[in-house]
Amino acid sequence: MAITITLSLFFMLFDKWNWSFLLSIPALMVLLLTESRTAIVELVFGISLVVFYRKSRKKGIVGSILFIIILAAVLYLSLIYLSKLSFLSGVTNRMEGLISLITGKGTADHSAIIRQKYILAGIEQFKKTPLLGIGIDNSGLIAATVEGHRTYLHNNYVEILACGGIVGFIIFYSLYSKTIIGLLKDGIKDNPINAICLVMLLMMLVADYGTVSYYDKDTYFLLLIPSIQLYRQSKTNGDDQSDFKCT
Repeated sequence: MAITITLSLFFMLFDKWNWSFLLSIPALMVLLLTESRTAIVELVFGISLVVFYRKSRKKGIVGSILFIIILAAVLYLSLIYLSKLSFLSGVTNRMEGLISLITGKGTADHSAIIRQKYILAGIEQFKKTPLLGIGIDNSGLIAATVEGHRTYLHNNYVEILACGGIVGFIIFYSLYSKTIIGLLKDGIKDNPINAICLVMLLMMLVADYGTVSYYDKDTYFLLLIPSIQLYRQSKTNGDDQSDFKCT
């Protein structure tokens, strides 16, 4: 939903109005009601990138940064107001717990504390088996030492480092790095579609800090989209030898 809402905003700014954009409203409400901190951070990050890209094309980098600061202030005041609404109290409490964990001030909620313990346990395992890890999908063995039951480590970076080691980490994230480099080389300033593909990839990378994504089919579907864009661009540019081929 975070990616969908961000895409809707992008096409709203760079394309003509479509009534389907209104479907972002119920999508936003559902996203908030899930109380997912990862999704909220991902959405705010994605929207900020889209707005920054839009403004930077007209006002330059400095003007865009000033606009983002003003937008951040408005969003902050809006969140303060929304936090007073009873049906969003759960979201507010979870975000406050996350902020407390990061800053060390206030009281972090149990979920945030446990997730941090999972991450630390995964890092310790990576230090012991840095090259190949302990095997994909074996993170439950690590998590069991923290809470007594098997689960994933709630952080894709740590999950892959612990289970696949440096080798697995390089293999998986090369899918991102190669595509991102391709988009940047092809250009994003005058190519909005390349830009939104880059935004989507960066959103996914941000989300990976709070979730495990390597085993989800939708992860590879989303990775396919910018790869297809690069393939289309290579055909347009007459480069039939592009590494980004799709069948």
